Amino acid sequence: MRRVFGVTLFTIAIVISSPSWAYYTLQDTGDMLKPNQMRLGAEAEFVTHGDDGLDVTGKFDYGVRDDLGLRVEAGTGATDILVGGYVKWVPIPDYQNQPAIGVVVGGHYAHYHAESETALRITPFASKNFATDIGPLTPYAGLAIAMAEYNGDSFTPIQLVLGCKAHFEEVKGVDFTAELDFDVNQAPNAITVGALFPLPE
Repeated sequence: MRRVFGVTLFTIAIVISSPSWAYYTLQDTGDMLKPNQMRLGAEAEFVTHGDDGLDVTGKFDYGVRDDLGLRVEAGTGATDILVGGYVKWVPIPDYQNQPAIGVVVGGHYAHYHAESETALRITPFASKNFATDIGPLTPYAGLAIAMAEYNGDSFTPIQLVLGCKAHFEEVKGVDFTAELDFDVNQAPNAITVGALFPLPE
């Protein structure tokens, strides 16, 4: 039932989508991949305020150290093209009552409505894993801050991110994410859903 609902929602969003301008999602927690471990991900971002629309992005994560990981991503949709690269550093791990605290740093290039945007981003975040009856849940919160240039103008988008990663025992090998993104300064409001697929070692 969850799969049918998700596919239906995704299809409707693609059919009715109009131009959007949003790609400041986090879709990640303080959980780290092991060194040399890899993971694929996909997300759909539904912009709910600003230029409504849909962007779809694919992600590739790579574990470097226990506290360091890399991510590259590429997307399309209402945004013609998006490519980005990021480093995730989590110096404070999730341990007992202590949440994981980390930061994601990187940059992206996007082409939108015949104009281009380049941006450097830093996103401090925190997350905490909880065991529940339906499986592990990891709520997270972050603040995406960027220095961006679009159409020759410089600006500073800031977006508050609130989300959760979930693992359901009946769906092996997949983690699901859901995220709310709120405009703090020159950024859209959005709802983002995604899935993460660890690759065999």
